[in-house]
Amino acid sequence: MSGYRLLKHRQYERTAEHLPDSIRRKAEWAQVLLGTRGRTPNVKTTSGYNARWRRTPVQGYHYYLWWIPLSESQLAGSLSNGAGQTILVYSIRHHDETDDPIDLASIDDFEEIALTALDPRFDEQRAVGRHVDGVETALATVKGLPGSGKTISLFYLVRDLALQSNLQHLLYVTYTSRLKRAARDFLAAQAPEMEGRVHIRTLTELEKEITGLPTYVDPLGELADFQRYLDRQPASTLGTWRRYPASLYTEVRAHILGRTFPAGYSLPESRLAEAVFSEGHFDATAYAAARGLTGDEAGAAIRLAARLREDRFFLDQTAAGRALTLVGQRKLPAWLRQIDGLIVDEVQDLTLLQI
Repeated sequence: MSGYRLLKHRQYERTAEHLPDSIRRKAEWAQVLLGTRGRTPNVKTTSGYNARWRRTPVQGYHYYLWWIPLSESQLAGSLSNGAGQTILVYSIRHHDETDDPIDLASIDDFEEIALTALDPRFDEQRAVGRHVDGVETALATVKGLPGSGKTISLFYLVRDLALQSNLQHLLYVTYTSRLKRAARDFLAAQAPEMEGRVHIRTLTELEKEITGLPTYVDPLGELADFQRYLDRQPASTLGTWRRYPASLYTEVRAHILGRTFPAGYSLPESRLAEAVFSEGHFDATAYAAARGLTGDEAGAAIRLAARLREDRFFLDQTAAGRALTLVGQRKLPAWLRQIDGLIVDEVQDLTLLQI
């Protein structure tokens, strides 16, 4: 059950019906967050007559969802069982309406909304759930621009699969520990009975469980150490890369180590034509041509990758290669062998080796 009770003003829908669907969907997701955590990541306070009200942006800084904890409102004490963790959701307002006073007359002007009744997905995002639940083996991809709700739709997909299908063990893989917490909070609030059926891991956690190799908790967590390491290297070994440490880090991680597969791993011809390599068979000429680098730039990046691949950097790529080998040998933890559904978020941020 949700830790926060949501009461929405009875005129909310009437005042929001003229707004674009994208704004109303984002406002609905903000309500999901309020019911789950009692807050939203981005919130603006108010002053003057409407002090204590919160505003969550739902379209840049033009439109806001207005809400307030009941205990801080004019209606505090109006519930016989106490305000507890109750939040009042008032309306979506334009920035120009910020100073328009809000006067609350009665708690009866609000109605309770169940967290499970909120679903901010677009129709095509809901269709993904119907597709994968309708066949025994299905592959689906959720695409969209940043901020279009891809991660949100995956949260709901996990919920729907766990509640409506016969899949007993789902694995949800995400990119960072922050996204992992968000997924765990969402699912716990939506359906706590799913806890034993849904395994939530970051990719680095999954790699560590499979291989036993240490990795950073979050991707790119080692970037600052990498930059300090470069500062101690002779300038002649880095060439023009010395001025672009973050670009060099990404180049080595994603385009050298992240495209080099374990020896003996079978790759389709189409992939080999995309400058994908195997350990011990790295084609420097093909790499330079694919990346548009000079011979000196490519050579410097390749030599650095060779020095660091067994060091303390890029451990996530080392672990990904080792895990790929172990998966091929079916040497997996017992719980992972029971997985019958896999959902992966933030695929666009993974290297080809990790995918």
